[in-house]
Amino acid sequence: YCPYTHTIYLVPDQLQHFYDAFGPASVAYVVAHEFGHAIQFAVDINISGAAQELQADCIAGIFIEEGSKKLGITRDDVVQMAQAAYSIGSKSHGSGPQRSYALLSGMGVTDTSCTPAEMRKLSRGQIKDPIYKDLTRLRSGTGSIDTTATPYPKKSVLGLMGL
Repeated sequence: YCPYTHTIYLVPDQLQHFYDAFGPASVAYVVAHEFGHAIQFAVDINISGAAQELQADCIAGIFIEEGSKKLGITRDDVVQMAQAAYSIGSKSHGSGPQRSYALLSGMGVTDTSCTPAEMRKLSRGQIKDPIYKDLTRLRSGTGSIDTTATPYPKKSVLGLMGL
């Protein structure tokens, strides 16, 4: 996302890589993540570094959950998206487990919000949730985490961001 032009730029070769490696749902994840940055800019969220990227992942989870029926995204697709998030972790964007946890949080699988404070805690690895602990032990994806349930549905993007 480019805040100067209010444009999301997509690189077809990069999207093809995600599609080939993780399936079509991973493309939805990438687009939703960039849209998350647009939301951050629009509501003037002032966080930086990995916390900013994790919040964009969390917001992506909200949009994916909201649009999943219309887009035909299944819970198996959620696992693909979490695997994509896991595989592209970095120091500046958060680790794979952190990115997967943020995405699953936005989708309502965890009891975490997308607030800057929560995302800072996540970026520091200060989350005590057993789901996060499982993600840090796994080498990829969501493993034994039950993604079929949405015990913590997220109703409002702005509310979830603490606004």
